[in-house]
Amino acid sequence: MHYSMEGTASMKKFFGVAALALVASFCTVSAASAYTVAHPTYSTNDYNRAHQLPHVDLVKSTGHKVTLSFVNTTGYITCFEYRTDGDVSQRTTEHGGNNYNLAITDGLYPYLCLTAGTQQMTFRVGQFVEVRSVFGAERDWDFTWTRFDAR
Repeated sequence: MHYSMEGTASMKKFFGVAALALVASFCTVSAASAYTVAHPTYSTNDYNRAHQLPHVDLVKSTGHKVTLSFVNTTGYITCFEYRTDGDVSQRTTEHGGNNYNLAITDGLYPYLCLTAGTQQMTFRVGQFVEVRSVFGAERDWDFTWTRFDAR
């Protein structure tokens, strides 16, 4: 039997180029789709609470005050952004006004970061306070704006 090394080299080159093109097309599709979602959140505050993950609890709501407990049961840093009454003018200029999670396109709001433990905060509101968690050490725990009403 006689095998041609020239044919084998050509076939290897062909399959190598084809494989590279296939990988490049998957990477291009993945990268493009990663930036088309304005708020990529993978969890909810309720899910996180039920599974002992970082979340926010309503402590007390009276008149125009809402007290929340920010909870992080993990050893990983988690940050919670907050705003009152949906007021987008509360965006900060820190970090150029951009969110630390660059996939979040509506800006950066005041925030609290916890590595472990709990911290309470009381907000003076007209009607409600909203909290989200979209940056920190773990993306699987991210949740979008969650509303807590004054009563």
